[in-house]
Amino acid sequence: VDDASGFNAKGDTLFYEPYKMDLPRHQALLLMLWDDLGIPHRPSKQISGEQFSIIGIHVDPNAMSLSLS
Repeated sequence: VDDASGFNAKGDTLFYEPYKMDLPRHQALLLMLWDDLGIPHRPSKQISGEQFSIIGIHVDPNAMSLSLS
């Protein structure tokens, strides 16, 4: 699996037991599916938050915008 992205409403989270952390609901559900299918994944790749950067692209999920950093 390469990359997946999406958004949830602020505060719409689920506790993901293997990582011992709250994650956006859809992200946690995808990881649970991957667990059921035996697809490996790493905590360091599970990026979420108010704003963040991915390979030089600034992401603002609340504004649903992307811009080059």
